[in-house]
Amino acid sequence: DFSSVATSKAPNPNVCTTEMLTKIVYPTGGATVLTWESNDYSQIVSTDRQSLVQWSPGIFGDNTLIGVGGGNRIAEIKNIGSDGAPLTDKKYYYKNGYVAGTNIATLTSSGVLNGAPVYSYSFSNLPGNNGVYYFSGSSKFFYSSGNYGYTGQGSPVGYKEVAEVNA
Repeated sequence: DFSSVATSKAPNPNVCTTEMLTKIVYPTGGATVLTWESNDYSQIVSTDRQSLVQWSPGIFGDNTLIGVGGGNRIAEIKNIGSDGAPLTDKKYYYKNGYVAGTNIATLTSSGVLNGAPVYSYSFSNLPGNNGVYYFSGSSKFFYSSGNYGYTGQGSPVGYKEVAEVNA
């Protein structure tokens, strides 16, 4: 059954941070608490790799791109002393034009998706020798924002601006 091959390959921000490292406890009793969030983006590198395209739902002919890229980024780092008192608290904003006091919700992401890969498959489920199946026939194309860079390595999303703010 190959019916799931063409399902959406878009990352799910509700589960992307599952099982991420959230706390480091030091032998001295202090700790670092990490808060993660999904990568997001407002622009995509064009297919000819010569320009940036503004993101919008359905930009690639379907609605699988939701502005959320594969992988995670750090949202906040808190350092806690051995007595439980907060030592430092830094938040990270991945937004265009951030200035202290700005309503974060009004700013666009500074993220750039490093191209949206196109996947295709074709098959007709032809039986072969020794239980091996050969596939040919109809084709289907679909897109994903969960790729890992143009070369297949690294993060799928890069950022033009990141603000580190003392909370």
